Amino acid sequence: MAGKKQGQKKAGQQKAAKNNANTVAGPSPVPPPAPQPGPSSNDTATTKYEELQSNEVLALQAIYQDDFIDQTSSHGAWKKSEPTFQLHISAPSDEAISINLGVILVATYPKSPPLLSLSKYGDLREVTLFKIQKYVETQPKIFALEEQEMIFRIVEGIQEILQEAAEAKAFGKTLPTLEEERAAHAAATAQLELEAKAQEEKKRLEDSKEEDRVLHEMLQEELKRKRDKEKEAKRKNRPNSVSFATPLDATQQEEAEIITFDQPCSFTDARGHLTMFSGVNNKEPFLNGPTTVVYEVRPILPAGQRRPRLVLKQVKVHSAGKDQAHFRKQLKALESQLESMKQLRHQAIIEVLDYRIDRTALSSDDANAMSWNVMILSPLAEPGSLETLLRTFPMDVNRARSWTVSLLDALSWLHTRDVVHQDIHLGNILVVTSSTGDMGPRLADIGYQRELHNLTAKKTAISMADARSAYWLAPEIAAATNPQYTPKTDIWDFGIVFLQMFFGVDVAQKHTSPDNLMSSSPLSRPLEELVSCFFKPEPKKRPRAFELSTSEFLATDAPIFEQDELDAAGNDTAALLPPITPTRAKPRQDSFTARGPFISRYKEDFVEEGRLGKGGFGEVVKARKKLDGQIYAIKKISQRSREGLTEVLKEVRLLSQLSHPAVVRYFNTWLEEVHDPSDFEETSTNADTVEYSQDGTSEFNIEFEESRGGLDFISSSRHAGDEIVFELDPEHGDSDAVVEEEEEEEDDDEFTDSDSDDSAGPDDDSQPENGLLGRRRERRLSHRPFRTILYISMEYCDKRTLRDLISRNLLVDMTEVWRLFRQILQGLVHIHSLSIVHRDLKPDNIFISVGPDGANNIKIGDFGLASKGQIAAVQASLANADQLDQTRSVGTSVYVAPEVRSGGTGNYTTKVDMYSLGIMFFEMCYHPMLAMERARILESLRASTPVLPTDFDPGTAQTEIIMSLVVHNPKERPSSAALLESNKLPDEMESDTVRRAIAAITDPKSAFYPKVLSTLFSNKIDQAKDFAYDLNDHSPSATEYLYRRTVKETLVAIFRTHGALQVPLGSIYPHSSNYSNAVKLLDEGGALLQLPYDLMMSHARMLAKAKNPVLGPSYSFGSVFREQHAGGQPSEFGVVDFNVVTTEALDLSLKEANVLKVVDQIADAFPALSKSQMVFHINHSDLLQVIFDFCGVEHSARRAASEVLSKLNIQDMTWQKLRGQLRSPSCGVSATSVDELQRFDFRDNPSKAFSKLKTLFENTDYYQKAASTIAHLKEVIEFSKSLGVKLKIYVTPLHSFNEVFFKGGMMFACVWDKNKRQVFAAGGRYDSLIKEHRQKAGTSTSVDRRAVGVSFAWERLAQVPAKSGSKSSSKKAAQAGHNPFKEKIYDVLVASFDPTIRKTTALEVLRDLWESGISAELANNARSPDELIPDKVEEQPAWMVIVKPDVLKVKTLWTKDTPEDDVPADKLVTWLRTEMRERDSVLKMTTAGRPRQGYGVSDTMTGAGDAASYSGHNATSHQQDVRVLIGQTKSKKFNRQAVVEQAHNAASKLLQEFHSGPIAAIETSDTVLQAIKGTSLSQAETWRKLDITNVEKKYVRDVQDMLMQFRDSGEKTAFVYNFRTGSCVYYDLQG
Repeated sequence: MAGKKQGQKKAGQQKAAKNNANTVAGPSPVPPPAPQPGPSSNDTATTKYEELQSNEVLALQAIYQDDFIDQTSSHGAWKKSEPTFQLHISAPSDEAISINLGVILVATYPKSPPLLSLSKYGDLREVTLFKIQKYVETQPKIFALEEQEMIFRIVEGIQEILQEAAEAKAFGKTLPTLEEERAAHAAATAQLELEAKAQEEKKRLEDSKEEDRVLHEMLQEELKRKRDKEKEAKRKNRPNSVSFATPLDATQQEEAEIITFDQPCSFTDARGHLTMFSGVNNKEPFLNGPTTVVYEVRPILPAGQRRPRLVLKQVKVHSAGKDQAHFRKQLKALESQLESMKQLRHQAIIEVLDYRIDRTALSSDDANAMSWNVMILSPLAEPGSLETLLRTFPMDVNRARSWTVSLLDALSWLHTRDVVHQDIHLGNILVVTSSTGDMGPRLADIGYQRELHNLTAKKTAISMADARSAYWLAPEIAAATNPQYTPKTDIWDFGIVFLQMFFGVDVAQKHTSPDNLMSSSPLSRPLEELVSCFFKPEPKKRPRAFELSTSEFLATDAPIFEQDELDAAGNDTAALLPPITPTRAKPRQDSFTARGPFISRYKEDFVEEGRLGKGGFGEVVKARKKLDGQIYAIKKISQRSREGLTEVLKEVRLLSQLSHPAVVRYFNTWLEEVHDPSDFEETSTNADTVEYSQDGTSEFNIEFEESRGGLDFISSSRHAGDEIVFELDPEHGDSDAVVEEEEEEEDDDEFTDSDSDDSAGPDDDSQPENGLLGRRRERRLSHRPFRTILYISMEYCDKRTLRDLISRNLLVDMTEVWRLFRQILQGLVHIHSLSIVHRDLKPDNIFISVGPDGANNIKIGDFGLASKGQIAAVQASLANADQLDQTRSVGTSVYVAPEVRSGGTGNYTTKVDMYSLGIMFFEMCYHPMLAMERARILESLRASTPVLPTDFDPGTAQTEIIMSLVVHNPKERPSSAALLESNKLPDEMESDTVRRAIAAITDPKSAFYPKVLSTLFSNKIDQAKDFAYDLNDHSPSATEYLYRRTVKETLVAIFRTHGALQVPLGSIYPHSSNYSNAVKLLDEGGALLQLPYDLMMSHARMLAKAKNPVLGPSYSFGSVFREQHAGGQPSEFGVVDFNVVTTEALDLSLKEANVLKVVDQIADAFPALSKSQMVFHINHSDLLQVIFDFCGVEHSARRAASEVLSKLNIQDMTWQKLRGQLRSPSCGVSATSVDELQRFDFRDNPSKAFSKLKTLFENTDYYQKAASTIAHLKEVIEFSKSLGVKLKIYVTPLHSFNEVFFKGGMMFACVWDKNKRQVFAAGGRYDSLIKEHRQKAGTSTSVDRRAVGVSFAWERLAQVPAKSGSKSSSKKAAQAGHNPFKEKIYDVLVASFDPTIRKTTALEVLRDLWESGISAELANNARSPDELIPDKVEEQPAWMVIVKPDVLKVKTLWTKDTPEDDVPADKLVTWLRTEMRERDSVLKMTTAGRPRQGYGVSDTMTGAGDAASYSGHNATSHQQDVRVLIGQTKSKKFNRQAVVEQAHNAASKLLQEFHSGPIAAIETSDTVLQAIKGTSLSQAETWRKLDITNVEKKYVRDVQDMLMQFRDSGEKTAFVYNFRTGSCVYYDLQG
C-alpha cells in the first residue's frame, strides 16, 4: 500500500510539474534569435525543429526530475548530436511495476516519430511487455501526423498499461496469456485492416464513379465540340451567296428583274446598321448621263427587314468598229479599277459595293464584236451632287473651308494608295446627310468613270467637265494625244472645284484662266497663295493634297479678299463675285478677329514651370495642367501676322495622326491673340508696306536665351536667315558638346531650306511662271497691336535622349540595346504605316522616358521635317555638307541618306529613315566617340562601300543589320516592317513562354526545337478525346466486305489481261504543296508529312526516285484519306490506280488510249455501269492554258481557277453557281474573263468540239497555238476506236480535274452521265509530276520516265448494286442471276440441336469440309433451323447441314422449293461438290443471257475460295434454244416459261454430270482408242472380241480395270484421253 500511495503521489507531482512547465514553456517561449538576412527554407525548418525539441526536453526534465536521465553526447565539430534521454516509467499504484523508455529525438522530430527503446522491464509479465511493445511500435506514428510534441503522451499511454497490470496484481485478477493477447491483437489489427480496406474500396468506388462522371461530361463536351466544328466547317464551305429562309414580301416577289452579284454585298448605313444581300431589284430610273444610266434599286432582303436605297449605274459598251485586243485591254483595266475600289473605305468617299460586267448579244456584222453590260452598285447620296447644291444655295465660307479640307484628306488618302481619281468635277462630288443631319461631301466615280468614258467614246476624252477655256485644263493633259492622269492632275482639277465653291459654279465661264481670276480679283494673300499652289504649271512643283490641307487659308480665318483693295475696286469688281455667305466672327479667345479683353486659355488652364527650349518660331515650355495635375510640353509658336503658319500646321496635322507608345503623343492645338503694343509701335515706325518673298515670311533674327530645361524636341522649319545661338547649358560642361549642338542646328537649317522645292506655298522664284506665280505684289499691312500664338500640347518627356545613353556607354548592356532598338523599330513601323517619313531621325530626337517599372522606353519626337507620302527632293546645297569641317561637328548630315544628300530631284520613300536608323544603331552598339574619332568612323561607314571599324565585332547579328541598312541603294534596304518581322532580332525579353515555344517550334535551327518536339510527343492523350477519336467511324457490313472481295477479284482479272503487275506504294511521304486539304502529320524529327490524298502522287514519287521501276502496265491498290472537319480519325477510302509507264516518247497517244480501254472494260464488267450511262470527258492541259490566255485569266489565278472548273457540271454545280467561286477573292478571276470562259463551257463529239474551238479562236493565233494539242487528242480518239472502246468520248475544253498533275498532258474523266453527273474515274498523263520530284542535280544522263494513269474509288463499286436502279429491277436482276455479287460469305452452315453432337460430330464434319476446300462455319446453339437462317438473303449460306446421330440432313437455300436430302457423312463432300458445280453452271447460264459480255468468276471460283480469272469471250456461253412441242391434250397447269426453265435446268444438270466424270489418260493408238469406245463394262465379251495384238491386250485389260473402278465408286460417265495423239472419247460407265 505504501508503494501504491507513493506512486500516486509521484504521479500527482509529475502532473503538477507538467502544468508548471507548460506555463513556462508555452505562453512565454524562449525568444527566437534575431533573423538573419536571406535564410533558406531548409535552415528555417531546422531552426524550428531544434527549438521545439529543446523546449520539450526542458519540460520533460522539469516534470520527471529524477526519472529523467539525460544521455545526450557533446556536439561534434561537424555535426550536432541528437537529444537523447531515458525515462523511468512506473505504474502510479505500484512502483515495482516499471520500465525504462529510451528516447532519441531525430532531426525532424516531431514531424517524424522518435526512436524508442525499452529496457529494465524487470519481472513484467510477457503479456504486459507485449502490449507496451505494440503500443510503442504503432502509436508514435499516429502522433507524428499531428506534428506536435508526443513524448509525454507516449509515457502516459505506457503508464496506463502498467497501471492495468498493477491493478490485476493487486486484486488477483487473471491477465490473458501471451498467446491470447497476441491473438486479440491480431484480431484487432485484422479488423482495422478490414475497415481500412472497406473504406479504401468505398473511396475507390466513389473516385471511379466521379472519374466516370467527369469522363462522361468530357466526352459529351468533346462530341459537342466536334459537332459544332463540323457545323462551322459546313457553314464556311457553303457557296458564297446570301440566302434567307424567310420568304420575301409581295413587293419583292413581284419584281421581274433581279440583279444578282457574284459575291455577297455588305452595306452600313448612316445609323451603323449592317445589311447583307446578294442581289437587288426594284429598278427605277434616277438619272440619265451622257454615257450612263443611273437607277435607284433596293437590296433583296427577308420580309419585314428595312431595304435601304441604293444606286445602280449601268453602262453598255460595244466593241464594234474598234480594235478588239485594245478594247479587251480597256475592259480589263476598268474591271481592275472597280475591283480595287471595292476594297477602299473612307469617310469622304462613296464606296463601290459591288459590280457586274456581263457579256450580251450584239447584232453586228462583225462576228467577233463584243457587247458588255457594266453595272456598278453604290450607296445613294442625298441630297445630291455638289453642283446641284451650289446652284441652289450659296456656300458658307466656313463650310467651304471644312469641305475643302475633308475632300483634300480623301484625295491624299487615295494618292497614298496609288489611286488617281482622273475626273474630279462638281458632278462627281456628292453630298451625303449623316444620321445627325449634318451634310458632308464625298468623292464619287473614282478612277472608273474615265475608263467608262474611254470605252464608250470613239476618241479619248480629255475632260468630262462642262465646257470651258483650254487654259482651265491641266497643262500636262491639255495638248496630249494620250493624256496620262497623275495625282498632280487631280490637284489641278480639284483647284477648279475649290474656286467653284468660293466663286460660283460658272467661275470657269467668267474667267479665261486661273491667272485671269487672280489678276482681276483682290484676293487675300493666304487665298492667293493657295490658288497659286493649285494651278502651278509644272506638275512636279504642284503640292500634294496633304500639303494643301495645311495651308494658312484653310487652317485660319483668313479673309477671301483684301478689304482695302476690295473697297478701292468699287462696285464693278464686286458685281463679278459670287454671293459668298460671310461668317460672323465668334467672340472666342482663339479667334484671329477677337478684340477687346479676353481670357487666355493657356494662362487659365496651365501653370508654366520652366522652359525646355527655344527655336526659330517660338519656345517649348514645361507646364502643369491645373485640372488633372499632369505635366505637358507646350510648344508656343509666335507670329505677328497671319503668314508663316503653313509649315507649322503641317507638323500639327502629322502629329495628330500618330498614336503609338514609342512616339511622342500629341494632345491638342489652339490659337490665341495677345495684345503687343511694343510690336505695333515698332512696326508703325517702319515703312507702310513690306515686300513679301514667295515663302511669305519676312527675315528676322532671334537670339536664344540660356536653356535650363530639356531640348527643343519638336523642331520647326526655319527659313534662311534665321540665326540660332545656343549659350552654354550649365548641365553640360563639355564645350565640344555645345559646339556640336550649334552645328547640328546649322545643319537642320540647311536641311529645312532644301525642302522648299516641294512646299505648299509659292516659294520658288527662280523662274517666273506665266506672270501668275512669279510676280511680287505689294500689300498694305494691317497694322495691329496683336500677335498670334499657336499652342501645341504634347506629351512631356524628360530631357534625356538616346544620345545621353550612348554617351554613357550603352554598349555594356547589349540586352538593353536590343530592347531599345526594337522599340525604335516598332515606332517607325507605325509612322511608316501612315505613309509618313520622319526625315530627321537621330539620337537627339529619340527621347527616353522612364516607365513604371523603372525601365527606359523610347519616344520618337521632332517631326518638323516629316512629310506625308513620298518626300520631295532636297536642294543640292546639302551635298556641300561634306565640305564642312568634320573635326568641328558631325551633326544631322551624317544621318541623312545618300540619295537625299546627293541633291537629286527625285522622290524618296521611308527608306531614308532606315538609313538613319542604321547609323544610329551603329552608335548604340559602339563605344562613345569623341569629335574627331566620330567624324572619321562615321565617314567610313557612310562610304559607298561601308567600312566598320576594326574593333567592331564583325560576327555579331548587329553587323548584318547595320550593313543592310547603310547600303546606298534604297531598294536593297529592308523596310521597317520587314526588319521587325525578320529573324534577325533576338526574342523580346518581355515575351512569355508560349511565344518562345511558338518561335522555337517554327524554327528548326533553334536549340529549343528538339525539346519542344519531345514534349509534344510525350504528352498523354486526353481520355475523352481518345474515346471520341474514332467514335463515329463507319464500319462496313460483312456483305459489303464480301462485295469488295468480288470487285477486287474482277478488277485484278481485267488488269491481268493487259499484262499488268501489282506494285505496292508508300503510305506516307513529305507534305506536298499541291494539296491544301491533305491530312498532315508531324514526326518526332519535326518533318511535316501527309497521308496519301491520292495514289498518283505516291506513284510519281516512286517513278522519280526508284532505280529500276516497273515499266509497262501496272496497278496498285491503296487507301487515301480525307480530313474530317470536326476532327478525329480521318476518313479512309479504297482507291486503285492503273498506270502505263514507259521511257520512250513514241506512241504516247496509244498508251493513253490503252488506259481508256481499261476503264471501258471495267464499266462493261459490272451490270450497274451501263454503257448508256458512262461517257468519257477528255481534254488537254495545254489546250486549257491556251483558253486561259485567250480569256485573259491571270497566271496567279489559274491554279485556283482550274480547281474550281473541275467541279463544273458535276453533281448540281452549274455555271451560275460556279461563277461566284471564280470571282471570289481566293480565286480572283475577273468578271470579263469569267464571261469569256463561259463561251467554252460545252461538250461535244470531237469533230464538232474542234469546230467550235476554231470558231471561237477565229481571227487570232490561238487556234494555231492549240493545233498540235488538238492533233494529239485526235490520235488518242482514233486509237481508242481501234481498241474497241465503246463508251462515248466527248471533248470538254474546260475539263480540268487535277490539272496541276497533268501539266503538258492529256487528262480525262469517266463520268456517270445522269441528271446529276458523277465522276467514276479520272486520270491523265503526269510526266510533269514525275519530273517535279526528280533529283535536280546529276539527272542529265538519266532517262525520262513517262506515265499515264487512271484512278477510281473501287470500293464504291461494291455499293453500286444496292444504290442503283429501282427495287423492282434489282429484284429481277437478282432472280435472273445478273447480280455478280452472288458469292456467299461461306457456302455451308453446319448446325446441330444437340449440344453434345455439336461439340463432337459437328466439329468433325466442319473439319472435313475445311480440309476439302469448302468454306463452312459452325452455327450457334439453336432450337430450330429458322433461328439459324439470317434475315438478309445475301448473308444466307447456300446449304445448311444439320448433324443428327445417324444421318446428315442437308437443306439447299440458294434455290427455292428444294427438298432436304439425307446424305451419309462420308459422301457429304462429294455431294456438295456436285451441287456446287450445278449451282455455278446455272449462274453462268443465266448470266450468259446478258446482252453484253462480262468479266465473271471462272469455274474454279467455288466456295473453296480459289482465285478468279478473266475468261474473256469464253466466259459467255450461248443460250440454248428450247422448242416446246405440246401434246394433243395440253395440261391445264401448263406454263411455257416454267417448262423452258426446267428444260434448261435438266440439260444443265445432265451436262454437269458429264463435266464431273473422271478421266482415264492412256497411251495407245487412236485405233485402239476407238475400239475401247465401242465396248461396254456390262458385256465382258465386247472386250474379249477386240481385234488387237497380244501385247496390246494386256494394256487394254488394265484400262478396263480402271474404268470398272470408276463405275464401282459411283460415277456414271468417264472420259478416255490418249495423250500420245491428244484424242479424247466419252465412255458410258453404266452402258
